Amino acid sequence: MKLYALAEKVATSSQMITSIGDDISSTCAILNQVRELIIPQPDAQGVLTSVFNSVALKDISDALQRCRSVFTEIGTLLRCAFEQVGKRPALHSKIELSMLEKAKWPFLQPQFDDLRSNL
Repeated sequence: MKLYALAEKVATSSQMITSIGDDISSTCAILNQVRELIIPQPDAQGVLTSVFNSVALKDISDALQRCRSVFTEIGTLLRCAFEQVGKRPALHSKIELSMLEKAKWPFLQPQFDDLRSNL
């Protein structure tokens, strides 16, 4: 049974990595929306005001720092684990994992899952 579970993880590694990429993309889109809200806008008198008070801006800044840290850890883990990622493939190109890289996935998945939950 354990061997079957391992084989299943290896077989679905590409899909899982794509799913992680989708989560990262969604997080980035949300962060971009927050960035738009943070930028002070002129009020009726032309005075620049922010939707957020200073406490909220500090909380947002802290959250952004945590996201940046998670993104850095994910990037480091990807470069170490998957040769093609380390070679910097063209933007938006699909990464095809070798059998060896797929075989690494079950051992790396817990680390990725932890980082993913931190986003």
